[in-house]
Amino acid sequence: MEKIEQSVEMFQRNFVDQNQESSYLYGLGRQTELILEAFPSYPIEGLLDGCQTSGECFGYSVVPLENLLQKKARIIIIARKAAEKIIYRRISSFCRKNGIKVYSLDGRELGMDNRKAQAALLAGREDMQSPYALGHALLGPILFEFSHWLKEKAEQMGMERIFFLARDGYLLEKMFRTIGSDVDTQYLLASRSVCVLATLETEMDIAEAVSMPFSGSAESMLRHRFQLSPEDIAGYEGGKEEIVARFGSRILEKASETRENYSRYLDTFHSTSKKTAIFDFVSSGTCQMCLEKLLGTRLQGLYFEQVRDGVRSKQGLFVSDFLQEKSGQGTEWNYFYFEPLIKQAVPTILNFDKNGHPVYGMEHLDMNQKEFVLEVQRGVMAFAEESGVSRREVSEKMDFAALQFLDDECLGIGQRLVNYDAFTNRVIEWSM
Repeated sequence: MEKIEQSVEMFQRNFVDQNQESSYLYGLGRQTELILEAFPSYPIEGLLDGCQTSGECFGYSVVPLENLLQKKARIIIIARKAAEKIIYRRISSFCRKNGIKVYSLDGRELGMDNRKAQAALLAGREDMQSPYALGHALLGPILFEFSHWLKEKAEQMGMERIFFLARDGYLLEKMFRTIGSDVDTQYLLASRSVCVLATLETEMDIAEAVSMPFSGSAESMLRHRFQLSPEDIAGYEGGKEEIVARFGSRILEKASETRENYSRYLDTFHSTSKKTAIFDFVSSGTCQMCLEKLLGTRLQGLYFEQVRDGVRSKQGLFVSDFLQEKSGQGTEWNYFYFEPLIKQAVPTILNFDKNGHPVYGMEHLDMNQKEFVLEVQRGVMAFAEESGVSRREVSEKMDFAALQFLDDECLGIGQRLVNYDAFTNRVIEWSM
C-alpha cells in the first residue's frame, strides 16, 4: 500500500478509534483530502495551512491559527515527517503559549522530549557539541553501516559498477572507497531537473512532469522546471493545465537540446557490458527511471530509503531499500536534517552545455554554512578511516528505527542551514 493511502489507516488507528475530540487538520494536501472523505463525521473544526488562512478547501473552512484561541481544539499535522517538523517549529511557540496540543499523524504528541533518540543512535559516543562531532558521532556510524550494506548488496547481485548520483552520492562514494570493494565506483552528475527534462519526448511526458509536485505558479514552473526563457513565456497568465497545449512544442525543443547535451556527458561513462547499480539517498526513483531511458539499460537502485509516490512508471524499478531492511518497516524520519550534510557543497545541476559540461544553479549556502557542512564531512570520514572500527560493534549499537525521533532539539548545535530543491522549487530552512 502506498504511503499516501496509509495515512487514512493511521488516522483511523490513532484518532478515530481512540479519542474523537475536536480537531483542526494542518495541511491541504491529498492526504488530508482522503482522510476527510473517509471520516466525514469526525469532529473536524477546520483546516490550517502555512500558505492559506481563509476560504474553503475540501468543503471545510481554512482558518488562521489565531482562531484556535476562541475554540480550543487540538491540531493534527497531516504531512510527511520531513515537513512535519518544519510545520511544528512554525506553530510550536504559539501552541505552547496557549496550551494547544499538537499531534503527528502517527499519534505522537509533538514537543515531547526526544533526546532518547540521540542516546540510542550515539550508543555511548561523544556528545555532539560541534559539526565535527556531529559527523563523527552520528552520521559517521550511520553511513559506515550503510556503506557496508551497499557493498554486500552490490557484490551479492554481481554488480560491476555503482553510479553515486550527485549531489547526495559525494560523501558516500568517498566512504565506499575507504571500506574497500572490487566494485567500481563513479560519481555521476545528475539531478531531477536534468533527468526529467532530458527524457521528455511526447506531450504525455510533459503532462506527467506538470503533475509532479511544484511550489509556485505556472509561469514559475515554465521557468524553473522546463527552463524556458522569459521571451518564451512573456505575457502568459494561464494555469498549469494549459502548459502542454500552449508550450508543448517549445518544451520538447528544449528537452531535445538538453538530451543531446547531457548525452555527451553520459557517453564518457556508459558501458553496456557493465552491470550497474545506482546510489541515491532518499528517492522515489525519478533519476533512476530517467537514466534507464537515457542509457538504454536496466539499473539496480541501492537507496538509503525508497519513497513510494504511486507513479506507475516507477513501479517496475529494481530497488533495494536499506532503511526498510534495517528497521523492519518504512520509517518516516526527518531526512532533510542529513541530506545537505552528505551532499557535495555545490549548487544543484540545472542542465548541461553543448560541450557536455554541467550548468549549475544559484548558490544557497553562505561561507559559514559551507564550512559547517565540510566540517561535518571531515568528522564522518575520520570515523570511517579510524583503525579498529568494528562493523559488528557499530551495527549492534545502531537503532535505525529511532531515526524517526530525531529533531532539532536532539541536534541542538545552533547552525542554520538552507536546502533548495530546484525541481520542486522549494526552500527548506532550519537550525540544527
